[in-house]
Amino acid sequence: LRQRLERGAAERSEPRPLIGVVGEIYVRSNAFANNFLTRRLEQCGAQVMLPPFQEWLNYIAADRREIAWQQGRIWSFVKEWVTELGARWTESRVAKCFRGAVRHMPREQAVGEVVRLGSEYLDPNVKGEAILSMGRALEYVHHGFHGIVNVAPFGCMPGAIVNSLLERFRRDHHLPVLKLDCDGLQQASEGTALEAFVHQAREHMRGRKR
Repeated sequence: LRQRLERGAAERSEPRPLIGVVGEIYVRSNAFANNFLTRRLEQCGAQVMLPPFQEWLNYIAADRREIAWQQGRIWSFVKEWVTELGARWTESRVAKCFRGAVRHMPREQAVGEVVRLGSEYLDPNVKGEAILSMGRALEYVHHGFHGIVNVAPFGCMPGAIVNSLLERFRRDHHLPVLKLDCDGLQQASEGTALEAFVHQAREHMRGRKR
């Protein structure tokens, strides 16, 4: 796979704004569910990154560790912790294979750090995807990204919570934000919205450089 990446011709004549995608786990991960969002953003001239599905599994595992500790089940806590360390070690080995082949590949924070970051906007006791989305959005800010997209199923409560919190996030970090509710149908105006958003992100990138 690394050799395929290195053989691929990338258009580098103009810097591309970095866009971070957050939101509901399935919708952001499934290209059909989000109307091929990543591909369309790239066609508009952006470079896109989104957390892997593994993030949700790590979050569930962290919640199991917390419950085991609270209930005094020390052996269960230790097993969960050792499993987490093994997963991070394996992840580090895989990422090392691609070091230098991908131009912009920041190492993602562990899920505990993501929750800590997200707690600036939402209490960690509110379980679910919302705090992960806010934590990743802040992580993308720290990595110098130029825009954030939140995707969610139409009518999704965690998605609505994140959309509301992103208003404060936008004011705090002066970063372009796009909110997309996915209902399985492609809206006629969505392409225009994506183009306008990428344009805003590009202007933000240029302004930061100046």
